[in-house]
Amino acid sequence: METILTNHAAKRLKERLGIKSLSEKQRIADLALLRGKAIRLEQREFDGDLRENILIEYQERVFVFSNNKVLITVLPKEMKYRPDKEGVLRSLSLMEAKKEMAYA
Repeated sequence: METILTNHAAKRLKERLGIKSLSEKQRIADLALLRGKAIRLEQREFDGDLRENILIEYQERVFVFSNNKVLITVLPKEMKYRPDKEGVLRSLSLMEAKKEMAYA
């Protein structure tokens, strides 16, 4: 399974995991996709286009992949997503508003 690394993801792998070799970065990205624990699926609208990102926890880090196996970034453990009540309610109201706007 060959994942694609963005330049940003390669920089974050070097910064946060200390990996310099491109082949080792590729190997870690592939292993994260294969063996990592999926945390959640995130949908965002960007320039009128709806994009989905998959957050995967692997080796005490959070790997953010797009839906077509492109590694976007690597987050440290402290930044792992923890949903709070206000955030969930805000997301739900935003989704409902987008649905209503689509029907208008």
